[in-house]
Amino acid sequence: MLDDIPGIGETRAEALRTAGYDGAADVAAASACQLRQTPKISETVARCIQATAREQCGWEDTFISEIAESVDADRTEVADAYADLAAALVPPESAEKTLELHFRADVDRSVVQLDEYAIRYRHYLLQAGFDRIGDVAQASVDELTEARYIGDELAQSLKETAQEKLDRLPETRESSSDPAADSTRGGSGQPTTNRASVASGSTETDNGDETAGIVGDQDGESGRITRADETSDDSDLPDGGKGNLLESKRFPQEMVDRDQWLLWKQTDDGRKIPRAPWETGDALRYVDAMNPMNWTSFQEAVRWQSKLPHDLHLAYAITRDDDVVFLDLDDVVVNGDLSRAARDLVDEADSYAAISTSGTGVHVFASGRLSEDVKSLTGSLDETGDQTLEVYDRNRFVAMTGDHLEGSPTQLTNAESLLTRLEDEFASISSETPDRATGGPERGREELRELETTNDIQDVFDAINQVRPSDIKMRSTQTREHGDGTYSYDPSWVHSESGTRLGVLDDIWIYRKGMIALNALQVVALEEGIILDEQEYPQGEAFWEAVEALRDRGAHIPKFEPHDEPAVKSEPADGTDEIDESEIAKRINYGDTVRTYVHPRDRDYQEQLALELTPILVEAATSLHLTPTVTYRAAELYAKGHAAGVVPGAAHECSLGAAIRIASIETGTPRPLADIAEVLDERPKSIRQKFHRLIQETTVSDTLDASDLVVDPPEYVPYLARQLGREDDAKLREQVRELLDETPLDGGSNPMSEVAAAFYVAMTESPDHSVTQDQIADAAGLTAVTIRNNYRKFAEAPSS
Repeated sequence: MLDDIPGIGETRAEALRTAGYDGAADVAAASACQLRQTPKISETVARCIQATAREQCGWEDTFISEIAESVDADRTEVADAYADLAAALVPPESAEKTLELHFRADVDRSVVQLDEYAIRYRHYLLQAGFDRIGDVAQASVDELTEARYIGDELAQSLKETAQEKLDRLPETRESSSDPAADSTRGGSGQPTTNRASVASGSTETDNGDETAGIVGDQDGESGRITRADETSDDSDLPDGGKGNLLESKRFPQEMVDRDQWLLWKQTDDGRKIPRAPWETGDALRYVDAMNPMNWTSFQEAVRWQSKLPHDLHLAYAITRDDDVVFLDLDDVVVNGDLSRAARDLVDEADSYAAISTSGTGVHVFASGRLSEDVKSLTGSLDETGDQTLEVYDRNRFVAMTGDHLEGSPTQLTNAESLLTRLEDEFASISSETPDRATGGPERGREELRELETTNDIQDVFDAINQVRPSDIKMRSTQTREHGDGTYSYDPSWVHSESGTRLGVLDDIWIYRKGMIALNALQVVALEEGIILDEQEYPQGEAFWEAVEALRDRGAHIPKFEPHDEPAVKSEPADGTDEIDESEIAKRINYGDTVRTYVHPRDRDYQEQLALELTPILVEAATSLHLTPTVTYRAAELYAKGHAAGVVPGAAHECSLGAAIRIASIETGTPRPLADIAEVLDERPKSIRQKFHRLIQETTVSDTLDASDLVVDPPEYVPYLARQLGREDDAKLREQVRELLDETPLDGGSNPMSEVAAAFYVAMTESPDHSVTQDQIADAAGLTAVTIRNNYRKFAEAPSS
């Protein structure tokens, strides 16, 4: 079995099987270079698994056999010792010195004689320069923790053990004369059975399966794995009144069966940082919890958790694809029991529930999904607001305690009806900021560094989104460096009692009051006073002001310089003028008149295409209430894209949609991308891609200003007024614009949601209008939940 080879594990085993390696013999016969071609197999991993596979297959001359012969040790014992090192991804050449010292009888006071600890930890001490027991005894805890995988607790234990052994070592060596006692030891007087068990908490069974029957996580005190047939002893439970709520450690099988598990470790300031030592080789390295490359199986996560002395805990990554929904109830355990509101909700869910890590909350997991446009639910369970509820079904990594709530089911049950009720009560709507509006980056950091200018605004967004904390100078003051390589800062734009409110990770900033993730543009905009709230995102002119400030701080952001023929500006007219179809066809046909008197077979391809696409464009323009000027311009832009080769590769309608989008922005009458996609029966993403290619690969507009591509919500007012049948109500349009001007907006990628909410407030507060949230939502192409989520901020605006 590939899984049985030290250093592989389930995730790498699956990658190897996919690459055609069926067993240990295939791995043994392959070269390290061939193994490295497999995903998840680095050069170090390749050398480790090749050595252990060859030993498992009984090759005559191996690295193991050479070590055994050189130190006159049993080959099986050497193989067992290296297996522990290989599992920690220590390659043969690095392990050689450790193994030789481990099995030599003439070594005195070497650090390898600290045989109470797994060989891997003694190896890391040697690698860090702690050669002798005395070196460990005299070192400080901070010095010892510089060795890989050595945390504070293990360092303190090592110091104490080393000092004790140093004190009694001479007497022990002089009095030890029992040959029988030494017969069970390797050459250095060390036990040959399960050397890793003391320090690592390993729980291997006779059949070699470390996780047989496991339904619980590691006991933080003993390193023991709680099994299905064991029950909790309330006397061993931590304080906090959880005893009467807990059964044995238990996880729902539906989640155990999915390979979406990680580990996490709490930092000294209370943050839960995800870890994936099976992927990084470093138990203390921060990883992206939502990157599937970092996930593993439940069994492998438990195995790593039991091996590493870093107080690591289990976590699960919730995605949109796993049909798992997470209800997080905070501060609901009162005097050792659930509050009434929490108990009612748990009973209604009737699904697996567990006590949270704090002991004062409850996690409920169920089957189901939130509505497509609802990213989370947030609300209060009581009148004081002290007990809160949050619900997530995607992009969330959850600490899993396994502290099953007594009386709740042990499996996931369907919660669709509960979710529907909760959505009606409170919901938050997903709102992407401009830098995230087009999905993942189209260019990487290295490629963007080569660009000084660009005519694709996506390059600007991608560059902003990939700026790291190490790339720029900050005005905020660094106040603390943590052992996991992260930092705390005192934010310059707000008073912070602790001075550590701003957390800085490898690639992101975290504002800890509310745990708000910030990107580089937001941080710099806050420090410069361009925006005043952590939940804002600079938009319009503020967006470009923040971009310039980001460049001044050291970030490389390409200059945006669009190219095109002069745009034809039009007044935001009512669009009642009739569109001349022959003019549309002429512009699609590169400016040539489309002949009406010839046989279809006598037409060239472009002329035939103009005839086919003209009615499609006219119908779309009519549905979107576009003026003839905008429609003619869209036809010209489509022809430019066709001539430049942008059109092939997708439906012609996608390119028409991109042309409509650009033309409507140019003329100050933008139409929402979602509406354009709907009338053309295409996906917004496909049209967006054509939009950026048209900007990038054609000379679209020499006068097109970069800020025009970041559409401000007020520009959608005329369009929605027409959709609502209020295009003649100038007073209403002006009132909506005032609300939008006076209310801080969140910079979302769908400004229509804010425009619609402003219309709802303006119309409901006027005796001249009668409208419902559903009517507004239908006109704007949104949901009533979107209106409900946005209207409150406009209702509180001064003008309302």
